[in-house]
Amino acid sequence: SHQLLLALKSKYPHVLEVRYEFALCLVKQKETREAESELHQAEDEFELLDEDTNCLLGRITKDRADTALRKKHWAKAEQNYRQSIDRYRQAVGPEGGNWFPGINLATLQLVLASVLAIRAGDGSASPGSENSLRTEITLLRKRSHESAESVLASCKAGQQTLQDDNIWLRATEAEARLLLEHWKASSRLYADALSERNAKTFHCDSMKTQAGRICDAYQRLNVAVESPFDDLDSLFVLGESVSDTSA
Repeated sequence: SHQLLLALKSKYPHVLEVRYEFALCLVKQKETREAESELHQAEDEFELLDEDTNCLLGRITKDRADTALRKKHWAKAEQNYRQSIDRYRQAVGPEGGNWFPGINLATLQLVLASVLAIRAGDGSASPGSENSLRTEITLLRKRSHESAESVLASCKAGQQTLQDDNIWLRATEAEARLLLEHWKASSRLYADALSERNAKTFHCDSMKTQAGRICDAYQRLNVAVESPFDDLDSLFVLGESVSDTSA
């Protein structure tokens, strides 16, 4: 696959889709720095990057931010989350985009707010900047809600193009509801997604990871995480559907 894509890149250097597929292959091989370099080179050569390419750059910097967050390197986490948000915002575009970049944007806006809350409270921020940080936290939470509402609209209008989009559309709506603190509606949508016949363990694990990311952000923001999201292991299992999406 790598050699084939390398040959295609050599033959079709001006086709962005080929450059994207080559970079994605590098990411899967854990060659993240090389993939990022490839994407930035493509950015220099093309006037605009497409949704997929911006999302891949967003994923790379998001993963880097997550690593910094786990190590409690707050400033580095903030820097990389800001870069990731910028990429997903470009992927969404002025017309609103589809649900995939939109839900990533909404979730990362909340996560960044939570990182800024830590910085505002632990003394790591520059002197006198606490008030501006708290203002930005409020703005980011507002934007996260707005992005989540846009995602809900795009999910309703969304078309299924991949075999498991029936799962991801419900999971995305569940994640948007969680960002809006619609706890019961979110949990029921997650249950519906996991009850689909083609739902697999990796779907469940991905949903649980994203929900955990959001719940951890709520805890950093001193927002009480309500049931059933206080027990993710019990919530995220392949099981029966509960079809009720009232907030």
